[in-house]
Amino acid sequence: MRIPRWQARQSKKTARALIERLPEGATWDDVESEIYVRRVIEAGIAESDAGDVVPLAEVSAVVRSARMTVNWTRGARGHLRAIHDYIALDSPHHARRFVDRLTRRSKILETMPLIGAEVPESGDPTVRELLVRAYRIIYRVLPTRIDVVAVIHGARLLPEELPGN
Repeated sequence: MRIPRWQARQSKKTARALIERLPEGATWDDVESEIYVRRVIEAGIAESDAGDVVPLAEVSAVVRSARMTVNWTRGARGHLRAIHDYIALDSPHHARRFVDRLTRRSKILETMPLIGAEVPESGDPTVRELLVRAYRIIYRVLPTRIDVVAVIHGARLLPEELPGN
């Protein structure tokens, strides 16, 4: 399929402008990422213009049915107990509230399993973390479930070799 000359000129102009916007040290991956994002947005706008849309209620029903189960390993539960016991030395009330806050925060993983950042120490993209104050909720994203594997203070280092790697 031959592209009309005016369209080819416009595409080159757009590509030059895109590259000029990138920072000086940009890589090919950065260029590809910019092009991909632009294509996805343009495709979405074209679908919108064509009226190819789905009501929010239908989307919400799909998301509700796609909830994942969040499980806690015995080790992670032990970490919660240790955090509770340590805080309870000063305030049992605040200990209960903080542990409740940690467990409530993990509930978001049911619908948004990739919300946390990858754990840099793991080298495994399925191992991620949520931050709650100074604590890291470390979890693993599996095809049908989420497993919380540890809850550690952010000042503590993870072992060099994490289990499962």
